Amino acid sequence: MSAADSRALYVCRHCQCMVYMDALTPIKPPCPTCLAIDYDAVNVPAYTQASQAITYMLTSIKTSWQQGAH
Repeated sequence: MSAADSRALYVCRHCQCMVYMDALTPIKPPCPTCLAIDYDAVNVPAYTQASQAITYMLTSIKTSWQQGAH
């Protein structure tokens, strides 16, 4: 597995900053915006166009917030 394969997209629970980092690291680095260390994984379907991926991520975040998962 290459280094790029082990990276994943996360969203900060505090400021909603999107952070792309190593998924295999047990201790995540602080958010570059607010320095919090609480993240939610963002699952993006494979083989999507960039615009579709962004729409999917934003919809997931909105749904998460509406369900009180922040």
